[in-house]
Amino acid sequence: MEKKRKTWQVAVTMVIMFAWAIFIILFALVWVPDLSLFQNIVILFGSFVAAAALAGGTMAYGQ
Repeated sequence: MEKKRKTWQVAVTMVIMFAWAIFIILFALVWVPDLSLFQNIVILFGSFVAAAALAGGTMAYGQ
C-alpha cells in the first residue's frame, strides 16, 4: 500500500510541476510582454523555487 501511495504522490507532483512550467512560460510570453528577458527569467526561476519548495513540503509531509 505504501508504494502505491508514493507512486501517486510522485505522479501528481510531476503533473503539477509541468502545469506550473506551462503557466509561467505562457505568463511570461503572452500576458506580460513588456517585461525584459531578464525579468522573465527571474520570474521563471523564482516560481520554480517556490514550486519545488511546495513539492518538497508535500513529499516530506506524506512520509
